[in-house]
Amino acid sequence: MSGVRLTVGVPTYNRAGDLRVALDSVLAQVTDELRGKLEILVSDNASTDTTREVIREYAERYPELVVSRRNSSNLGFSRNVDAVIRHARGDFVLLLGDDDGLERNALETVWELLGAYDDLGVAFLAERPYDADLRAPLDAAVSRRETTGGTLYRPGLEYVRQNRIFPPFLVSGYVVRREAWIKAEPSDFCETICVHALTALRIFSGYSAYVSHVPVIRYRVENKGGNRWHDELYPFTFHLNLLVGCQGVKASYPADLHRFLHRQAMRSIAYHIMDLKVTGGRLNARLLRLRLCELADHRDPLLWMNRLLLLTPAWLIRGPFGVLMKLRKATR
Repeated sequence: MSGVRLTVGVPTYNRAGDLRVALDSVLAQVTDELRGKLEILVSDNASTDTTREVIREYAERYPELVVSRRNSSNLGFSRNVDAVIRHARGDFVLLLGDDDGLERNALETVWELLGAYDDLGVAFLAERPYDADLRAPLDAAVSRRETTGGTLYRPGLEYVRQNRIFPPFLVSGYVVRREAWIKAEPSDFCETICVHALTALRIFSGYSAYVSHVPVIRYRVENKGGNRWHDELYPFTFHLNLLVGCQGVKASYPADLHRFLHRQAMRSIAYHIMDLKVTGGRLNARLLRLRLCELADHRDPLLWMNRLLLLTPAWLIRGPFGVLMKLRKATR
């Protein structure tokens, strides 16, 4: 037994400067009481900048706290997230993006949470949005929601049943029980860019889930490094990945819960199709249609609606899309 209760896992790639901010935000709140119970594990995805030197510097300065590992090649985001959890010594892993940071109350909040629920499988910590330099909080966004306490879902499937949504998309703030993660067998989600959210869906089946309302994650609303997920199907990539998750839990989920998730992904795809058609954005309709036919449930009417939208000219979509935008604005 290692005695480590919590690992702060930081998957990183080519963000040497931002990584310093992330590590400093953790180290600033490590007390004598936490030493021996906490580790900071940085998993370098074969960075080509000075990330390796930064990690070495921190490991030498804090040998009792900072542990590093390096992939021999770039495995992609999701495989690096999986690697940092599998190599952690802690019973639980708090994931922290290499361009994010922790608020001063973060470790205290997590420690209280870990002692409260014996069957906890995954927890989602609330975030506070910051500017691109991670210096000035954008508190207006936080003030619109609850910022104290939290909600326990037991079993975790109640999270989906009550909210009818996927788990959070931001990787920072995920607290996962390492044993539950490995048991969930996330390997078939590692080709996506959201292994954390999709694996949480499987963890829900056997453990409780907790949503904390206390903002403890500092994240950049505008990423200075740009979007890393651009590909031929951007901006549909993420939502198509969610359909992969739907496939992955279909056999074990109640039909109504699977339907909630599937329709959320399909509605998001419909919105992006209309948006690109109206604004004249790039849209590879043929490739998107093929991916939808491959991943979507053919019994869902939204599949056929999306296929129809791909064939519909922009001038027919412009009116309904305008109404949709007004409704979205009114309900926010």
